[in-house]
Amino acid sequence: MNTVESSRELAWIRERLARPLPLAEDTAVIATTLQGQVAVWNRAAERLYGWSEAEALGRDILELTPAKYTREQSAEIMQALQAGETWEGEILLRRRSGDPVVAFVLDVPVGDVAGGQGAIVGVSSPAETGAAIREQAAEISATVRRWFEHP
Repeated sequence: MNTVESSRELAWIRERLARPLPLAEDTAVIATTLQGQVAVWNRAAERLYGWSEAEALGRDILELTPAKYTREQSAEIMQALQAGETWEGEILLRRRSGDPVVAFVLDVPVGDVAGGQGAIVGVSSPAETGAAIREQAAEISATVRRWFEHP
């Protein structure tokens, strides 16, 4: 993908997520291209992971939130997302400082994932406060998918 296509794709994702999700203030919202390039990074993501929005935008999500997963586990998660399946679970991540944080993460593939014109929207919070995301998972998924299908 060239720079112009990448810029268009990032703008397309940001445009669809311009409305706030009905989430707690401490819930991180991160959206990436299907290749993992960050398009949206909210203030809660800044606080949780330690990277500013300016530092995060355009970077690879795996550089910013490295997980303690094997390659096989990471491949399974990405395969599920690229097949259009929602993924949720607790992950041991590293903050910018290097400090570990266990986060509850809900990843929702949106748009035409199979056709390569889609995105992955992730919401996360520290595991101890992740109950609200768990309880709202279906509603969050439906809302985000609707925004991408009917902008």
